[in-house]
Amino acid sequence: MQNTVAYFCLTSGWLVLIVSLVFLILSTFKHTHFKQILLRYLNTALIWQLLVMLVFIMNNTTATLNNFIIICGVIITLQLLCNLACYLGLKRAKAKGRPSLDHFSMD
Repeated sequence: MQNTVAYFCLTSGWLVLIVSLVFLILSTFKHTHFKQILLRYLNTALIWQLLVMLVFIMNNTTATLNNFIIICGVIITLQLLCNLACYLGLKRAKAKGRPSLDHFSMD
């Protein structure tokens, strides 16, 4: 039973990561509002993955724990990279939308 739950958690973690990557790729063609919604989704996905990993670690034995921690560490690291890329893209999109004082004349 615990192996089934572990495999379900790993599979759902990879699926969330794949969906995050697809949305991140699509966000290069979208507006700032889409990127803000995407960042909220990515943060929620990261929190969900951290909670699933912590719950499974608390309820599991050490025999099957090592491989699970390594795989979850990879998933969470990749999810963090997605969050960082989306955050930087959102900052860049907001900076493009803001007018700079360099373009205005003081005359």
